Amino acid sequence: MRAKRWVIASPDTERVRVLSRETGYTPLTAAVLSARGIDTPQAAADYLSCDVRGLHDPFGLTDMDKAVEVVREVIDRGEKMVVYGDYDVDGITATCTLVDYLRSKGAKCEYYIPNRLTDGYGLTRPAMEQLYEQGTRLLITVDSGITANEEIAVARELGMQVVITDHHE
Repeated sequence: MRAKRWVIASPDTERVRVLSRETGYTPLTAAVLSARGIDTPQAAADYLSCDVRGLHDPFGLTDMDKAVEVVREVIDRGEKMVVYGDYDVDGITATCTLVDYLRSKGAKCEYYIPNRLTDGYGLTRPAMEQLYEQGTRLLITVDSGITANEEIAVARELGMQVVITDHHE
């Protein structure tokens, strides 16, 4: 296997210095923002803002209306749902964020993150069976599931509803 060589562009030091001075951000933060094409104080403030008005409309995602309806019905029935994440940083972050939100809406919600050494990657049949036996009636995937057709079929055959959220293709 041939090694790949990383090529990292040098930052425009003057641009970074100006952004750091104008925003009060550290030079490192200004360099990261600059590397992402963010080079004005307003663009930096917008990018780092926690204001939900800057987020995209989630209903632009395919079948979001159906997913919301399923989640609401499960909450209303008081049934258990599980957010099934991935063990990498975006999977864990997405899992924590979604579980926290769903619990704030009254959901009986747990999480499952596979052990990378014993469970391997992604959804597995044993996990689907275990979660169903533990009372899970809705499985929501985050950062996984888009190609797990067999495992999703197992979950559905057992009687679970499944909502897949995944940024992979």
